[in-house]
Parts: sequence; C-alpha cells; structure tokens
Amino acid sequence: PTYFGIHFIIMSVLSAKQQKEKVCQHLKLRATVTGAEPKREWPSYQKVLQDVRKSDYNEFINCPHDIHPLSHQGREKKICPLGMVCCAKLELFPQPSNSSAAYTGLLAPGTTSQDCLVRLSSALQPTDTNSSMARLVFGKKLTKAKLFPSVAIKIFRGGGVESGNILCLGKKIGQPEDDFFAHCVCTQITSRMPTTLKPIASLFKKYSDYPFLLGLSHLSEYNAEGERCLHPNFPFCLTLKPKVEMKKSISKSSDSSFLNDIESLPTGTVLYDLFASPNPMSVVDPNKLQRIGRLVTTSEMTPSPPNDGLIFRHQVKDDDFALRSSWQKEALETKVRLKDGSVGPVAAVAGCNFFENQIQHNLFVDFEK
Repeated sequence: PTYFGIHFIIMSVLSAKQQKEKVCQHLKLRATVTGAEPKREWPSYQKVLQDVRKSDYNEFINCPHDIHPLSHQGREKKICPLGMVCCAKLELFPQPSNSSAAYTGLLAPGTTSQDCLVRLSSALQPTDTNSSMARLVFGKKLTKAKLFPSVAIKIFRGGGVESGNILCLGKKIGQPEDDFFAHCVCTQITSRMPTTLKPIASLFKKYSDYPFLLGLSHLSEYNAEGERCLHPNFPFCLTLKPKVEMKKSISKSSDSSFLNDIESLPTGTVLYDLFASPNPMSVVDPNKLQRIGRLVTTSEMTPSPPNDGLIFRHQVKDDDFALRSSWQKEALETKVRLKDGSVGPVAAVAGCNFFENQIQHNLFVDFEK
C-alpha cells in the first residue's frame, strides 16, 4: 500500500511528458536488471490457462497506474508476455464540416497527443500450435496460427488525470502470416469461438456483460492537458489498419522472430491508420466508417519483457453503454452481413476481419482530405 500510494502521488503531479519519461526510465531500469539480452521464454498454454483461472482481472479494469504497483516484486504477464515498446504520437486529423459531432478529449479532431507509449506483442506463443494442449483448448483452427497480434496504446495526460488506454486485438484464433502487420486489429473481437474455448471465455463474464468489447468513453472525458470535457463524445469502436510493410526476414528460426522484425522499425514510422465507427448502427454502412488519424513512432523500439510492470487499463463496455442508453440495444439488435454471407449482431460478429473488409471498399469518410 505504501508503494502504491507514493507512486500515485508522484505521477499525479507530473505533466504528461514527465509521466512518459518516468515510465520509460522505469522500463530501462527493468531492462538493466533483467540483462541486456534477456532470454525470450513464452509461458506454456497450461500456465496461461492457470493464470486466467486464478487471476483477478479487476486490477486491469480499475488500476489507475501505468506501472503495476507490484512490478518490483517480479510479477510477470502470462498473456501478451513478450513484446516491443516505443514512444509515439497520436495525430488526429481535422474533422470535415459535414461529418457527425466531433469526438472529445484524447480523440478531439485536429489535436496531437505527443506523449504516448505503444506496445506490440503476441497474445500467445506464436509457434508450437500443434501441441496437444493448444489443440485441446483452442481447437484445430489454432494449428494454422503463427501470431496473435495485440496492440496497446497508452496516452499520458497531465493535471493528475490517469492515462487513456486503447487495446486492440486480431482474431482470437490468430493469423497464418508471420508478418505482425498483415491485418487490422480492433477494440472488439467476435464472440464466435471454438466450443473448447467457451468455458475459458465465460470466466471473463464475471467482470463484464460484454467481455469482448472494449470501452472507450474514458478517452473522451479529459484531454492531454487533463482538462475536463463538458460534453464527452466517443466512438463505438476503433480499428487500427497497419501502414508498415515488413520485409521478409531471412530466418524465421524462432517463435520470437517477429519481435526482431518490429525492433528494426526506425523512429518516425507510421504504424497504423486509426478508424472509428461512430455508433453501433453505423457499423452496417462502410460509408460511415471514419479515418480519423494515425499513430507514429517517436523513438526506437525496445524489448518489453513479461516482468517490466507496464500495465494498460481495460475499460469495460458497460461504462460506454451506461453513458449511451441506446447503444446496448443497437449493438445487440443491429445485424451485419459478413464476407462469408453469415449474419449476426454487431456486438457478436463485427471484429477486425469485418472492419478490414469495410476499409478495403474505400468508402469511408477520410478526415485527412
């Protein structure tokens, strides 16, 4: 409790830039303690399952901190354990005059959040997908997966306001490509899954009625300076479209080769374009999808090991629905047609694949133009 309280007091009086520098200083210190070339070891699927069953994920929902208060005790991540992290800026384009109401806070059009951190990782071990444990838990489709891309963005705010966090995932069953940037990632994933995975997924329902949808309303309440927005406005969903074209690696000899690819990215790389879906009903129409900004690196990539303590708050979708009374019903009742011809409600079937297909139609509202 003492460490927890002191950390909160220190961070609350710092500017966004100072907070970012403080966290980066911590990450460098952890790297020094771990060693210059720490061995990249992935937890087994069995250990991941054990962690999911016994962990209290309320800390990811409620913790206001950027570094876990118990990180100094060697606490390790089991999901998304290994990654690369860098400083970045979120550039938001000015909003066209004929578009819908402007988003607020960290998503306000025409603003740039200079003090961000981005962590790129794979949710699970990229290879060894033919193991009996993997097939038992995730089904046969997992055997084709090479990566489980996960993108976490932390946007620091001044004025004693906690950071804004955006979490995006690819398909639950992973992707067959070893290129981390092969597909879009999204703030919501579909609820369709192998039967064997459903009991595990059900564990997360004790934290939220909508465990596969990420809340975004906290992004709209305060800007980067920590100033409160009187009338917060936020989108229903965010999608990241990769802008990086990775060169084929000469060797894919290990399950961590993708980290070497990411580490080679130079400062100033445009990682992603940022797309927004204004509300659940807009998801049906590709003409209402909005390209609102882009994410650009402002430093080189550095390793982010399981014990670095970096934590990203997960806001539950229930918070968004509490602020937008019509959204819950719209998300459950508005139907969309997928590329394979199947139909389902926005809340259940609209994920990264769906939005990637929408973006390819090139009918979206482009705020940059």
